[in-house]
Amino acid sequence: MTNISKQTWSRGEITTTVDADAEQGYYLQFGYNNVATGYNPSGVLYDNVVIEGGLAPEPTPAPSVDFCPNITPNEYDEFNLVWQDDFSGNVLDTNVWSYMYGDGSQYGIPGWGNSEWQLYTDSSENVYVKNGCLYIVPKYNESEDQYYSARLRSKGGQTFLFGRIDVGFSAPSMNGVWPAIWMMPEYDRYGGWPKSGEIDIMEGKDQLIDQINTTAHYGHDYHRYYSRWTSLSSQDFTSDPTNHNVISLIWDEQGFQWVYNDVVLFTLDYTTLENLEPNPFLERFHMILNSAVGGHYPTYTPNVDQYCKINDTADCYDSQKLIIDYVAYYQKSSE
Repeated sequence: MTNISKQTWSRGEITTTVDADAEQGYYLQFGYNNVATGYNPSGVLYDNVVIEGGLAPEPTPAPSVDFCPNITPNEYDEFNLVWQDDFSGNVLDTNVWSYMYGDGSQYGIPGWGNSEWQLYTDSSENVYVKNGCLYIVPKYNESEDQYYSARLRSKGGQTFLFGRIDVGFSAPSMNGVWPAIWMMPEYDRYGGWPKSGEIDIMEGKDQLIDQINTTAHYGHDYHRYYSRWTSLSSQDFTSDPTNHNVISLIWDEQGFQWVYNDVVLFTLDYTTLENLEPNPFLERFHMILNSAVGGHYPTYTPNVDQYCKINDTADCYDSQKLIIDYVAYYQKSSE
């Protein structure tokens, strides 16, 4: 223990040992305590802090091997599996998934409604199926000063209404990236967005792989939404190319429940939503898988040095890709 005095610099040394097999992700916290009061003293300044020995190496991105863990969809007592796409083989099932293109202008939403920077393509530079996974790769074209990525939807191919939806995935981690697994209405029964609803199963942004966002959007009068950011432990970071995570949406006539790696994140009852009726979440929705770049949602400006490059032979790490292992749809056993 080091005693400190007012307006006097003191020197202290702390020796601690951490087992070599200790779990990663912890941090060192130090400070002073007033033994007389039991409280931390205020106004204590620290200078020349040096940490020696046992320093963790700088993290390196996951190997560029297009690795796919090939997770088997879960089984549940209360749900039956009625449909899945495990992306086996090397070809996208275009009977289910279709590409969306450009900057959104041809769909009446320039910038995809969010001032996004990327153009969407069906190029194998940006989207491909390999080793049992779907890969969506936002890339930067240096010669054009332009970002490209991919956006797929199951509109007209596979729709969802109630039940449980599981998605095995790993998210990218770069400044300005915006990966999303979400749903839009198959038919705009109540009008254009947001009147007919939107369900965000999972959204991430930037390098915030320790956070996940889940949201329901609606609004017959104006844009309303109910959202929840959840902080994650190091074992559950959204970017995990080796093991992947499973995000689930459990959906019924009463509301939604979001589940992440078997842990409930957020439960939303329709009765808590103001001016919801007529309820758009009692209609069929389709799924969208995409990784945007820039726009209103990310906090940081995209950094070209963090993105894979078009027509570049350099490694493109799995941590720079949105990887989907499978999409599985279940319905209640009684249905």
